[in-house]
Amino acid sequence: MVKRVAVIGGGAAGLVATKTCLEEGLEPTCFDRRDSLGGLWVFDEKVQENLSNCMWTTTMNASKEIMAFSDFPMPKKFPNFIRSSHAEEYLQSYALNFNLDKFTRLSTEVVMIKRAEDFFTSGRWTVTSKNLKNGETMTEVFDGVMVCSGHHLEKHIPKLPGLDEFKGQIMHSHDYRKPLTLTGKRVLVVGLGNSGGDIASEVGLSTEVMLSTRRGAWVMERRGSRGLPWDIEMLTRFGSLVDKLLPLSLSQKLLAASFMAKLDHDLYSLTTTTMPKGISGFLSDDLVNRILCGRVHIRDDIKRFAESSVEFVDGTVEDVDVVILATGYHIRFPFIEKEASYTFIFLLKTLHHLQVVDIEDNLMPLYKRVFLPDLEHQTLSFIGFFNVSGPLWQIFELQSRMAVYTLTGAIKLPSRRRMKEDIREMENKRTQICPDTLRHSVEVAWFPFMEELAEVIGCKPNVWRLLLTDPKLGLKVLFGPAVGAHYRLHGPGQWPGARQSILTVMDRVYYPFNTRKVPSGLPQSIELLRRLLYPSTLQILAMYLFILVLIVLVFVVHCTKADLPSIMVKRVAVIGGGAAGLVATKTCLEEGLEPTCFDRRDSLGGLWVFDEKVQDNLSNCMWTTTMNTSKEIIAFSDFPMPKKFPNFIRSSHAEEYLQSYALNFNLDKFTRLSTEVVMIKRAEDFFTSGRWTVTSKNLKNGETMTEVFDGVMVCSGHHLEKHIPKLPGLDEFKGQIMHSHDYRKPLTLTGKRVLVVGLGNSGGDIASEVGLSTEVMLSTRRGAWVMERRGSRGLPWDIEMLTRFGSLVDKLLPLSLSQKLLAASFMAKLDHDLYSLTTTSMPKGVSGFLSDDLANRILCGRVHIRDDIKRFAESSVEFVDGTVEDVDVVILATGYHIRFPFIEKEASYTFIFLLKTLHHLQVFLPDLEHQTLSFIGFFNVSGSLWQIFELQSRMAVYTLTGAIKLPSRRKMKEDIREMEKKRTQICPDSLRHSVAVAWFPFMEELAEVIGCKPNVWRLLLTDPKLGLKVLFGPVVGAHYRLHGPGQWSGARHSILTVMDRVYYPFNTRKVPSGLPQSIELLRRLLYPSTLQILAMYLFILMLLVLVFVV
Repeated sequence: MVKRVAVIGGGAAGLVATKTCLEEGLEPTCFDRRDSLGGLWVFDEKVQENLSNCMWTTTMNASKEIMAFSDFPMPKKFPNFIRSSHAEEYLQSYALNFNLDKFTRLSTEVVMIKRAEDFFTSGRWTVTSKNLKNGETMTEVFDGVMVCSGHHLEKHIPKLPGLDEFKGQIMHSHDYRKPLTLTGKRVLVVGLGNSGGDIASEVGLSTEVMLSTRRGAWVMERRGSRGLPWDIEMLTRFGSLVDKLLPLSLSQKLLAASFMAKLDHDLYSLTTTTMPKGISGFLSDDLVNRILCGRVHIRDDIKRFAESSVEFVDGTVEDVDVVILATGYHIRFPFIEKEASYTFIFLLKTLHHLQVVDIEDNLMPLYKRVFLPDLEHQTLSFIGFFNVSGPLWQIFELQSRMAVYTLTGAIKLPSRRRMKEDIREMENKRTQICPDTLRHSVEVAWFPFMEELAEVIGCKPNVWRLLLTDPKLGLKVLFGPAVGAHYRLHGPGQWPGARQSILTVMDRVYYPFNTRKVPSGLPQSIELLRRLLYPSTLQILAMYLFILVLIVLVFVVHCTKADLPSIMVKRVAVIGGGAAGLVATKTCLEEGLEPTCFDRRDSLGGLWVFDEKVQDNLSNCMWTTTMNTSKEIIAFSDFPMPKKFPNFIRSSHAEEYLQSYALNFNLDKFTRLSTEVVMIKRAEDFFTSGRWTVTSKNLKNGETMTEVFDGVMVCSGHHLEKHIPKLPGLDEFKGQIMHSHDYRKPLTLTGKRVLVVGLGNSGGDIASEVGLSTEVMLSTRRGAWVMERRGSRGLPWDIEMLTRFGSLVDKLLPLSLSQKLLAASFMAKLDHDLYSLTTTSMPKGVSGFLSDDLANRILCGRVHIRDDIKRFAESSVEFVDGTVEDVDVVILATGYHIRFPFIEKEASYTFIFLLKTLHHLQVFLPDLEHQTLSFIGFFNVSGSLWQIFELQSRMAVYTLTGAIKLPSRRKMKEDIREMEKKRTQICPDSLRHSVAVAWFPFMEELAEVIGCKPNVWRLLLTDPKLGLKVLFGPVVGAHYRLHGPGQWSGARHSILTVMDRVYYPFNTRKVPSGLPQSIELLRRLLYPSTLQILAMYLFILMLLVLVFVV
């Protein structure tokens, strides 16, 4: 009988080891240096050497149900992917529930573990510990020792050439605690793993980051299909059974194909030649989006450092200010006796990371990663010293049970020879799936390793017996996620609550999503279309099998059966120096007009000129604002964006592009900066001349000036006057209230209870950002359709979706079917019901937005979608579903009023009509006597704004010059009514949607009026290469420069090289060759596109008809 056990470490492994000892009648003593239980999950902002810790924003890579201990499910209120604070809370409640605190010694360091004098007869150990508060030491004898100290203690600083010469800041990921704001710094993160990916993504919010990797990595997100946690789908007993039946090479290729189907790793410079069954991969929700938006650049391995720069192995040299080493840790046991036998030398020799890998030293001689075969008595065990692509805590528990049952004699270990054979066999399996590096020397395959441990313990579930005796439970065990309770159904350690825990897994998965009552009303046909057009991989395989059967059937059956005059307008006032104002100014110059562009700012760029200072009635963007359309779609027609720009540009890129556009076309000569337009009135001779008087004020010297212009183009935008909704009780609320207009840089609101009102682009972005530091409630009246900037395999969404061919197909379909198909595509990527995002509006309206982070924040419990607000109180809010929550900060992302304070107030019916925002092609007021006043950019659209700015500007200018003659007032009003009728078919009746337009059809209408709409069919005959690009490629602005007024000689080349510019910013690392071509073939077969799915259904239909006919 073993009475006393020393447990070294009070983290997850140490706590479950202590609890297992108590279950089996042993007397454990758990030692931990910290003053509270929880191990590395107890966040401490203070950096301490040789003490593991996590980052403030660390989120588990395994979901709560898979990670939880077998007989203690996590609270259902916890998000599916928990943060460090949740992990600490769970571990401490685990300790409290099982009275583990009575058996722990906190603030106590183990300084030495030695074999007792009678070790060779008793197997006992002497443990010397030191109380860190009073300095007292104590030496005790224990019958067993369980080492649970973890392997994130001693930082590994690689010997990189020149690193000692580098004069900038160097830090290790161990010392990174909270998000750093390194604005303007040139940052290099070394190491493409979980820590490196997370740190690069976080720092990338404030500056651009280089992320260096030696061999690349496989990257996936925590979200699986339709938004469920990845491991709930992938880590199942049935999946593991299928995987076991397949040849290893095929299994690896199938997994690689699934990775490549979700993200083109070649395109993102992430490719690795290692198959994804090794641990050369990691999970990251943000890294891929940061790469796409140009905030993180994947770079090659490092050749050497200089004083302020780094050279990579591909020869490129970059300046660097800050280096963050995410290079892992040495595994050390400083508390184990130094005068050790060969056994301990071998242990210490092989349980740490070295820079240079010695294959001979790469073996780890631990039986089941727990026991040293050569020890005379198996009373020393090691818990948690492995790497695994899956949840750690389940294995901690199984290893602890095995170690304790061995100590009690319930398990008899095999002979030394048999244990060594098992180690060699495990090593052979490891080398088949992992590269030969010391980092991978402790790698295990998650599910097979758990099954091995369970078999030794005697708690492996008999699935086939369960299917016969308890089918409901058997089906859950076979097809559901492999949770820890599987190993508590029978055998030693059986738990009566295991069955109920397994049956209610999905209830706990779904619970944290239920933050808003999901409205009913979406047609059932949407779900049917989703299932038809976005089938799972198993459904795809079943379809191939069905086609094969039909082909055989057809074969068997067959065998058995045998110019206008121009009016020169000289002067044009352009109000606003943003994107719309600049393209209007440039178009005026092209047509021989004399523009004057007025802007209140002291530089060109409009709202894209970031200013940390908040000014009312002046539009601005957030520091982290990223365009929702990619650079190729957003760019002006005759001025492509630099190929070095990321596909989704930030405000700084937009400002740089607009200012280079102004410089290229000499627009600065025609601008008046720091000048406010205070009044626009019709001139005295307006009814005969159509002219306007414009009064402006110089904001630097206060001087005013009144001038007469032949035309006015209003390009001031509609993000000026904040809309503060009249929410009941808001005036009584005592906490902080701010509007999204005033939100500039990421706020750290740790510990604050934050409510964001409004589920749109700004609301979603702000909630996602603030959610990094605290949990956020996001209130919505009607829900929204949400999608990411990434399309299939990582390409920008609009490069795939916004094509002329797609629009042609969409035009041929009935509106209701087109809307349902689009809704089905949204639901296939993310289950909006599950995420409480559902809206009854169809997605062809503007009731949707793009967000790369919001769904991940919801999944990880950082953002909670809530219903509409009923009323506020002094420090709380009540929602319409009756729930009441305390609130400290309210952020109103509630949009803006469209105002024109500079247009004469004593207006006729014409201007009242203007304020109702109904005008011909969103540009002209039909009732004006002269069409010399135009409005550019006053619309909402799910697509590129700048292309429409340009087409509207061309239409307005060509009208001023007389090149275009507008239709009669009656015809313009008919056109307005027709456009309004189309709008009401796809948009809800709200003021927000009153200026919504359908992106491509609206551009085509404008192009037809201008006379620049491309003739695709003629192009296909006369220039097939160009014609195919125009028909099937993305709709870029250069399409409208191929012919007609404003024709540009560079349009053809610009269209043909679109994809070169799309691919260019991804090429930051030389992608290694070596992956089998069969992986690409498998990807195409198992993850076909929607068009391929439709073609498959058509083929099946033809085969069925053929069977019937034959």
